[in-house]
Amino acid sequence: MPVNKDYFHFKSDVSTVMSRGRDVILDPNPSLGREDFYYKRHITAGIPSMYGRYLEPKFESLGLTFRLEKLATALFDQLIENTNLLYITARTLRRILRLLLLFLEVMELDGISN
Repeated sequence: MPVNKDYFHFKSDVSTVMSRGRDVILDPNPSLGREDFYYKRHITAGIPSMYGRYLEPKFESLGLTFRLEKLATALFDQLIENTNLLYITARTLRRILRLLLLFLEVMELDGISN
């Protein structure tokens, strides 16, 4: 089954968004959160309860980063699975090089560098 070449571009785009999110998370300036909490009482029992949401750019970036890491892992698995290692040609070697460079980029995003 041929691999869609857009996987490489999509993986690169994911890495770009993850690096921007990392910049937001590691920004030394505190970010301002927004609280939207509502308090109410249960109609029949009169038990107090609350609901709402809390939004803060650093937390939102952290959540997005976790979801993108999961997506990036799935894409990497797909790219590696679709690489034919039984018959290695110059094209296969170029593909392996691109995979290794993407892997290096992702490792640097995680803070692992050489």
